[in-house]
Amino acid sequence: MISDYNVTKAKVEFRGRKYEAWFSEEIPINAGPWKFFGLPGLILEVGSADGAVSIRLSEIKKMNDTEFPSFIKEATTMTRLAYNECLDKTYGNHSGTNLEIWFYHEFNENRTLK
Repeated sequence: MISDYNVTKAKVEFRGRKYEAWFSEEIPINAGPWKFFGLPGLILEVGSADGAVSIRLSEIKKMNDTEFPSFIKEATTMTRLAYNECLDKTYGNHSGTNLEIWFYHEFNENRTLK
């Protein structure tokens, strides 16, 4: 269990690095942190076998229908690409939901990311 959610383990190799991802079908969102998505539930934790990457859920908050994402605090002008990047940083690939999901990313400085 991670944050009171039942999880299932998935393994993947990406660009020569092996990862384990833990996802929960209790949150049926095809998304996750960083480059990880495509499982039948939200990915709550990802780690590389060599210890270079560790990403884990830090918070899930249900927003009301009129609440804006936390990164939109005041009016601003930005390109569509910049807007999409903000959505991806906040929500991963599930920007159409009313959940605000945050992850803690840890990249080991002594390891080389590919």
